[in-house]
Amino acid sequence: MTKTDVLILSELAPWPLDHGGRLRVAYLAPALARLGLRVVVASPEALPVEAPSSLRSLCVDWPACVDESDQRAFIQNWSGPLRGLRRRLARHQGIDTARYAGALELVRRLRPRAVIGVGQHAPVMLKGLPKDVSRVWYAADDVVAFLLSCMGRESLDRWPSRLYGAALHTGLEVAFGGLDAIVGVSDQDQRWLSVLGRPGVGRVIANGVDLDVFCPAAETAIEANTAVFWGRLDFEPNVDGLIWFVDRVWPGLVRRHPGARFRVIGRGMHRSLERLRTAEGVEWVGAVDDVRDDARSSAVTVLPMRCGGGIKNKLLEALAMGRPVVCTSRALTGLAEDHRMPPVRLGDDALSMVSAIEQLWANPASAARLGRSARAWAERHASWDQAARAFAGLLDDCDRRAGQPSGVDPRRLDRAA
Repeated sequence: MTKTDVLILSELAPWPLDHGGRLRVAYLAPALARLGLRVVVASPEALPVEAPSSLRSLCVDWPACVDESDQRAFIQNWSGPLRGLRRRLARHQGIDTARYAGALELVRRLRPRAVIGVGQHAPVMLKGLPKDVSRVWYAADDVVAFLLSCMGRESLDRWPSRLYGAALHTGLEVAFGGLDAIVGVSDQDQRWLSVLGRPGVGRVIANGVDLDVFCPAAETAIEANTAVFWGRLDFEPNVDGLIWFVDRVWPGLVRRHPGARFRVIGRGMHRSLERLRTAEGVEWVGAVDDVRDDARSSAVTVLPMRCGGGIKNKLLEALAMGRPVVCTSRALTGLAEDHRMPPVRLGDDALSMVSAIEQLWANPASAARLGRSARAWAERHASWDQAARAFAGLLDDCDRRAGQPSGVDPRRLDRAA
């Protein structure tokens, strides 16, 4: 008798929500539980005491001591033609296989129907598990595709390090591939993941957003001629996009609109952003506990990314708050591909972005309509409950491939819908 429907093994603890992997676990696990599935979350990284009780109730501690026989069994499950490569790659990445072997104890104790691994090194954990449990890598973004996307905007002297990183992650995906399923958040990511990882089932499942937390405010005064960006300020696509926006786009706006302000919110500060601190009209707010007040009071949300992949969580948050968004096409990666194009204004070069922002600044009524359409789009397309239903269907597909009966009562999915 199965005690657990889904065991989620997360490379990082699902709190705080300062990383995409943490966020996906923190929202997917409760959404799966709302479907009636029995969900358990575990991570080699300790869960902070400030994590909400609703999430803590789903988490169990990672085994502190692992029997040597489990360590041997974990490595033995890597057997096959690529076993030597797997061990070399794990050592190179500094992976503590004795620590990761605790996943075997969790599987033995909880007897899950399926194990979902989250994180770049999750395949290392999943490959060490027995094959009689469905092993699903929730990869989301593909690292190889991400690294290659950054090369087009760099000088040739940066290419060797990029190609080395791409080759390393290609080796990881190939060596620890052959799992039961891999999940990407966009068609582009899934194509890379499927080619390299050779899963039994490949599936695209888009990120969701907390529609209750990120919602429009009833009464918020919008400050004229303002724009806002939020996100990690040491994450490469954000850094590249901000440099381009502040150097190439913002000067044209501030010249024609004296007093215009651009707020930049986020943790960390890459050294290449330091020179922008004195740019006219740019406010470097830094880290805040809650971005919503600044986001709601700013006239426009700007997403100027020119590289990267996946789905931008900040885009989903802005849309859910009903904010008018001006962004590049790159910021829409993963959404436009499946015909769920959100209501935004596009600007892929400096002139078109200046024009899009100015039009919204000049017409608050039009900006408000765009914001209402954005919220409606988020409600239709970007809930974590939708993602959870897609995961439940994926797990059923894995069961059918393995010749096992489905573990999800279809009536649960009907009620959740």
